Amino acid sequence: MVRNVPATRQLVRLNLDESFITLDPGPRKGVLFRDKISLSSGMRKHRRPQIRSQKRKGFTFVAMICDNVEVQELLPQVLLGGPACFLAREVVALQALVGPNIFIIRSASGWNNSKRMVGIIELLATCTRDYYRTHQFCILPDAGKCHITEEAARCLQKHRIWFTLIPARMTFLLQPLDTHVFALLKRKLRDRLYSIRIIQARSTLTILEFMREFDVVLQELFSTRSWAHAFDGDGYGRANNPQECVRDFIRDSLEIASSILIAPGEPSRVELWMVYPRNSHPPWHYMLPTRQSMVGLALGDIARPEMLPLEVAPLIPLADVVEPLRRRRRILPATFV
Repeated sequence: MVRNVPATRQLVRLNLDESFITLDPGPRKGVLFRDKISLSSGMRKHRRPQIRSQKRKGFTFVAMICDNVEVQELLPQVLLGGPACFLAREVVALQALVGPNIFIIRSASGWNNSKRMVGIIELLATCTRDYYRTHQFCILPDAGKCHITEEAARCLQKHRIWFTLIPARMTFLLQPLDTHVFALLKRKLRDRLYSIRIIQARSTLTILEFMREFDVVLQELFSTRSWAHAFDGDGYGRANNPQECVRDFIRDSLEIASSILIAPGEPSRVELWMVYPRNSHPPWHYMLPTRQSMVGLALGDIARPEMLPLEVAPLIPLADVVEPLRRRRRILPATFV
């Protein structure tokens, strides 16, 4: 991946992932309730009443981080919520409370899918269009179903965004958002919500008050901070020695004592098959493009070439003598450049 970056461009590593954000993190001992109170009938537990619907109410946060501070300020942060979370009469007010790079989307379902994923990629290309000629973007999603569809791959190829897939069932180890961001985000958000509740002496907050505090946390973590150390620590280095800063926890989990030498070139179907989840149908004709389509043409004022049609797309068929390898849990990320 690092070797194929043109000399006139700078590599920008991106990570995209979803996480559920609940509107009510629940009580915490010593803050919103007393563990036990003294009554005439004896000692009895007493907790703040909490409705199950409030505890389950929330939205999907589609987060993006990168290793460049200037680009990080422009990356779109998308909030996907259903009608129960984002009321129609409050959507305009909610959008006015958040920053310009935060987008609130109200739909029938708060979960991400292939259609919304394509829209998020288009939003990413629009927000970072000023860096297209000077930077080469490489996105690192996990193996979720909405990330590996043909529509998403077609959209990535149209905008010349490189694609590096994080192996299935390895996100807890190799995904920067899971290893460095989401836990920190939810802890800071929970602390701010607790402080507001204590100050206002209320057990619940409105959606407008919640979104105001959530925006403060997002601006702190996603606008003024570089996450280059997260990519380096998870093994996505861009120096001459990309494995120099890999965390010891990864080496111990993968049982690796020294550096691993990976041969350059495009992976075969067998190697890619080990990365994707079981019973998935990856779009092979977009996952194995030609070298020219990944590196791109010269940065002149010319139109972008059209995408390769299915019948002429370069495929690497499996030979008769090659048998599918057994699935392994501990494997390294597969890059397609």
